[in-house]
Amino acid sequence: MNSRKGIFHIPTEYINTNTRLVKLIMSKCIIVRCEHDYMRDRFTYHAICNLFNKLEEGCVSPTYTFEITGYEGISAVLQDAPYNYNFI
Repeated sequence: MNSRKGIFHIPTEYINTNTRLVKLIMSKCIIVRCEHDYMRDRFTYHAICNLFNKLEEGCVSPTYTFEITGYEGISAVLQDAPYNYNFI
């Protein structure tokens, strides 16, 4: 199993209004789980992505945000890491 696991959120509004950005993010990830958070009006994605840091086996996945780095560039920025994470 890939050790580059992480969690990220996309506001529901972006699915319809920022489709180019959503497609760019999704093209970089393998989504393994998706949930809609009705109270926060966003989708939560659990994914494997080469832009995420490598984790040791058994660690809880950290949360990332994505940052545009040019016309078609994107990078993942560590937003929140659980207390028991260990990057490789």
